[in-house]
Amino acid sequence: MRVSAFLNPYVPVVYACVHAVYTPVQLLNADPAARLGSTGVGDAEAVKSHPFFKDINWQALDLRQAESPDWVDEMLQVFARS
Repeated sequence: MRVSAFLNPYVPVVYACVHAVYTPVQLLNADPAARLGSTGVGDAEAVKSHPFFKDINWQALDLRQAESPDWVDEMLQVFARS
């Protein structure tokens, strides 16, 4: 399922997966009991195992060897034009 999210009125519509839209909502939930990653033991693992972060190589990131995803360059080009 895909939903559209507007970044700002000058940038074209970006289509994002549901996880991309709702993950920030889950991370910023005002209720600590319902907030992603705030349940106690294994909080970091709960965030790391979330479907939104499934393609992240956490070990490479920790070693500062992770490469940025392809879409980063595409988004930088979009913002450069606006």
